Amino acid sequence: MYYLLMVAAFVIFLIVIPVLSRWMELRRTSAWRPALATIVRARPVLIGEASVVFVDVAYILDGIKYDTADINTHSEGSLKAFPIGGDIGVLVDPRDPTTCVVERKTPWDGIFRLPQQLRLPTATK
Repeated sequence: MYYLLMVAAFVIFLIVIPVLSRWMELRRTSAWRPALATIVRARPVLIGEASVVFVDVAYILDGIKYDTADINTHSEGSLKAFPIGGDIGVLVDPRDPTTCVVERKTPWDGIFRLPQQLRLPTATK
């Protein structure tokens, strides 16, 4: 019986909690506005045993420039995927445009640390 409880706790910890966390993030950001941001700085941050890339970005929303720091990309990839001056899609909080998150391609991106491509094509004028 103890073994079954441990297996259930393991399943809840590894599957249910990440899915619930991602679902809550999707609900929170569902009305946020998409924007194309420029990467100003990228650096690895050690979270547990994983090195996750965090970026500082600059973006323009409604003609106003914003700078936001320490955005978690949810990517364990190389810094080469986030070059300084490169573009990245973000979702911006319309109530507080200084707050943004990296726009993910699917609802499942980042839940189980699957490889993902977060960069968008460079906008042309």
